[in-house]
Parts: sequence; C-alpha cells; structure tokens
Amino acid sequence: MADLFQLLNFSRSGYEIAYDRALDPRFRDLFGALASGRVLMLADLERAAKAPRFRAIPGLRLVKASLERTWLDVRNALQLLGDRSLLAECARGERYMLHLYDRYLGMPDVDQTTAEVLERHRSILNANLEDIDLLRHTSGSLA
Repeated sequence: MADLFQLLNFSRSGYEIAYDRALDPRFRDLFGALASGRVLMLADLERAAKAPRFRAIPGLRLVKASLERTWLDVRNALQLLGDRSLLAECARGERYMLHLYDRYLGMPDVDQTTAEVLERHRSILNANLEDIDLLRHTSGSLA
C-alpha cells in the first residue's frame, strides 16, 4: 500500500503546484479542491490499512518506478505550463491513476476492505475528470 500512499502524495503535490501556477481563479479553485481531495483519499487509505481485515495488495512494488516517473513528469510539466495546459496535464494524471486503480482492482488477492476503498477512490477520480472536463469546455477548447 505504500505505493498508493506515495502516488497520492505525488499527485497532491502536483495539484498544489498547479494551484500556485494557475492565473484563472476557476482553475485555482479546481486545483485546490483536487489537492484537498487527495488529502481525504490519503486519510481514507490510512484508515483502511488499519482495519483488521485489511491485506496489503501484493505486486504494487512492480509499478512503483512507473508511478513515480509519471507524476514527476506531470509535476515538472506543471511548473512550465499555462492554465489550459495545466488542466490537460491534470486530466492525464487522473486518467493514469484510474488505469492503475483498475489494475489493482483486477488483482486476485485484493480483499473486500481494500476493494471498497479502491472503488470509492475510483469514483472520486471519475468525478475529478468530469470536473476537469467541465472546466475545459467552459474555458474553451484545448489543443
């Protein structure tokens, strides 16, 4: 589970960078909300990890380097981009996380407690993408 904690922390930090870089208040509001959402997801994962029925998901260490590299790329890009590009990078990060959550949920050793947390987080990630899409459409198209 350490990998998921680390990925959520990387993405929280990325959203904080996006918040600091954004000029448009609508973008700042969204990025701030996404960073705050990561804090809640981290707390949710921490509570689940302390549950008596919790079992760590095996095999996550295999994707650790990939997770770190992706979020480091996103965070580096966030430091150089304008508002619209920040939004596109955040959408890319959310899609990547959805892909990973799907992989975790597909692992045969995932216990019910962990699966419930992952499903909850997956719903949050989908809602985040909808919020990003809405702002993307209301602020003009992205190239």
